[in-house]
Amino acid sequence: MVLPVVLVFGQGSRLKQIKAANVFDVKSGKIVYKLEGTTKGTRTLIWDDYGRLQYDYKVTVTKIMGMSNSEENLSIRTKEWMYSIDLEAKTGSKMKVDDALAMTDAMTAGYSDEQLQQTGEEIKKQFDAKDVGTGVVLGHTCNIMQIEKLKSKVWTYKKITLKSEMAMGGLMGSSTEEATSM
Repeated sequence: MVLPVVLVFGQGSRLKQIKAANVFDVKSGKIVYKLEGTTKGTRTLIWDDYGRLQYDYKVTVTKIMGMSNSEENLSIRTKEWMYSIDLEAKTGSKMKVDDALAMTDAMTAGYSDEQLQQTGEEIKKQFDAKDVGTGVVLGHTCNIMQIEKLKSKVWTYKKITLKSEMAMGGLMGSSTEEATSM
């Protein structure tokens, strides 16, 4: 399974700024992804209000050493709540958006914007992450970031991941998640 890592630093303090920040730089949309590799499946992401409202549905089957594991998950974000639902186990959890944002605010409290920016740069160095150019996915020019320590590449367009690749090595194999429609 590809797990894109998004690091946001330098947003300032805070809670109001965090709450007002756009998740994506596109007001609304729908993307369908195809997952290939050790984990196969589909993902559908629908959003509005620059990502503050989201519906994210994923169905996957992971095969490792002859063992197979299927998952069906749904994440929903409203203005007030974030829901995470395991549709196979029929379990779920919810959290207030304000509580999640307050945790982010608490983690950055006491740091200046410059310190947060510097920390972000240090983390990029530790993971050997660097911008390696641009590429086109579904007709959109994306920035490509290569993260050597995670053996991954991520294509983003206006803060939206349109493609990600991860070579996990060994028994874990590799995974690709790529938008097939937008």
